[in-house]
Amino acid sequence: MLKLFKWIIMSLITCVVIAGMVLAEETTKPITEDKSAEVEEIVVTASRIKTRVEDVPNSITIISNEDIKASPFEKVEDILRGTPGVNVNYHYGMNIVGGNRPVNLRGTGGYGERTLVLVDGIPQNNVYTGWVEWSQISKESIERIEILRGPASGLYGSNAIGGVINIITKKPESTRQTIFQQKYGSMNTLLTKLGQSGKSGKFSYCFNGEYEQSDGYKGTDPEQSYDIKRFRKEDRVLTKFMYELDDKSAFTLGYSQFYSKRGGRREYEYGYSRNNHFWLNWSKDGESVSGGDWLATLRFNNDEWTNLYDRPPTYSSLYLKESIPTSGLGGSVQSTLRLFDKYTMVTGIDYTDNKLDIDKKYYTGGRSGGAKGEQLLIAPFIHNEFKLLDNHLITTLGARYDWIKSYNGKNWDTNPAPSPAYQNDFPAHQWRKFSPKLGLVYHLNNVTTLKSSVGSGFKAPSLFELYATYMRGPLLIESNPQLQPEKVLSYDAGIEQQFLDNLLGKLTLYQSNARDYIGERTISVTPPRKSRWDNITKVKIQGVESALDWQITNEFSTLFNYTYNKSKIVEYTTDPTVEDNYLANTPLNSYQFGVAYRQPELFDCQAVLNYNGKRFDNDQNTIELNSYYTFNISLVRNFGKYSRLSVDVENLFDKEYTVYKGTTQDILSPGRVVNLSLNVNF
Repeated sequence: MLKLFKWIIMSLITCVVIAGMVLAEETTKPITEDKSAEVEEIVVTASRIKTRVEDVPNSITIISNEDIKASPFEKVEDILRGTPGVNVNYHYGMNIVGGNRPVNLRGTGGYGERTLVLVDGIPQNNVYTGWVEWSQISKESIERIEILRGPASGLYGSNAIGGVINIITKKPESTRQTIFQQKYGSMNTLLTKLGQSGKSGKFSYCFNGEYEQSDGYKGTDPEQSYDIKRFRKEDRVLTKFMYELDDKSAFTLGYSQFYSKRGGRREYEYGYSRNNHFWLNWSKDGESVSGGDWLATLRFNNDEWTNLYDRPPTYSSLYLKESIPTSGLGGSVQSTLRLFDKYTMVTGIDYTDNKLDIDKKYYTGGRSGGAKGEQLLIAPFIHNEFKLLDNHLITTLGARYDWIKSYNGKNWDTNPAPSPAYQNDFPAHQWRKFSPKLGLVYHLNNVTTLKSSVGSGFKAPSLFELYATYMRGPLLIESNPQLQPEKVLSYDAGIEQQFLDNLLGKLTLYQSNARDYIGERTISVTPPRKSRWDNITKVKIQGVESALDWQITNEFSTLFNYTYNKSKIVEYTTDPTVEDNYLANTPLNSYQFGVAYRQPELFDCQAVLNYNGKRFDNDQNTIELNSYYTFNISLVRNFGKYSRLSVDVENLFDKEYTVYKGTTQDILSPGRVVNLSLNVNF
């Protein structure tokens, strides 16, 4: 299969070049002029260059503000659920203590740490594990979402093996606008939001504040007498202040704050987290024909998680309090040089300094434990884009060099009975990774576009995997300070075809060959069950993404997408028993079918069917989760210019499916979820 993919890539490149030479003789106008009369130009930023979406060599999806508002889903990760190549493992209604709902691109597996998530270009993957707290990103604050598939380490470094999700928030309005939203729904869920934006001279601002609470649900099978509902209480704040130095440059100061308290499934099992993110941007736009842009960013994250766990088997008293404060300081500077719309070069450097500190206090026996560590990253990068043959052929060539150092690592435990107490100080580790990327786009004509790319990606071991020992009930996962970075080489080739004036089809084939994938290796199955983070020698990921988007009339549209993905462990030197197994949390098949009717004077309606195929919950493939589908619908009615009423129904037919299989209990989905929302703008 690898040889086939290489042959496809090389054949496509050869055909593109030959066809380009022939068609260049016949072309009288640049492709940009032909398309501008037919298609609204959409510019994306996930590739670090402001580029038309049709000129990006990667498979890319744009979720517009209209699509976001019409979606029957409230949470961002569920809005992502229906796009090709995107897999969401859990449902937010689980209200799990950690708050993580893994979102993976292209079958990369794991818990979402292999997909880089940005908000306005600012990384959101946390210092602890690389996970993302999705609840801190308000649906109403989003202007659009860009999903860039395939390794993006040549642009962003670690955590971008599967791709990049860039969430663009709304800019301040030119005139003052106030938004009030009140939502009520299933599980006694209540959400209140107040937002305002405005502009005065060169100064503009926007503010969004939200409070949400939910009684949650039990969803355990079999249900025990000590089970309670998983409640949730959350506060979210997002503010942005902009000052325009002139018509081409501006400062942006941003701050987001998120507080959450979540209940587990027992009285004394709960947790709370507080995330504070600050960022300061300076941007300068160059001339439209030839010139340069500048972007400088400084960011600081201060996050803390506190988890409390009760003592088995009586579930009657507190057993463990775990505090996890983290901090991250980072910044980047990049310059964009454009020459007459034919050549664009981006150069820059990224800097990150992350710190982790874990403190564990046990409420029996005076036991304590914890872990510490720091990770430093410095990475210069360059990205070039060439437009040739009257803009029919777009070539991108880029590379990035990452230097990473993990140091001051230690962990300790005063009484891990029956094992002896320990206190470890680990030596520093340094890694260097060069990540090149090549992409080609060829517009055969105004309706057919060919795309191909080849690139490498990597993921550095997280501080959690290197130094922290994780224990929950009968499960113990040991840290491994000897872990090596994951490495992947990926190929893809695709075609985008406009069949009719309003029917767009996309097809992409991809393959990734990975080495040193980080997974759990089972050491002992007797309680407490022990695992250890380890490098899987070889992993192969292959798949096909397809999509059809048909705007049948001005009011009526439909879409269909299908993803086939096979992620398998090819070689595992230290645990051959899992060779030829599937990676955890990677379904073979998934698809979405949706129809929408939009008539603002009457109502908007969207209905979506999501299907998620069977998958395994561990690399040993001993825990299988069955396939399931949900049917979801949203109805929106505008009342004049200033108010909107909407009804969202998720899982209309109340299908029950398992989202997690435990050793003694399974966790089930929340079933049908109904929300009624009123929005008032003035």
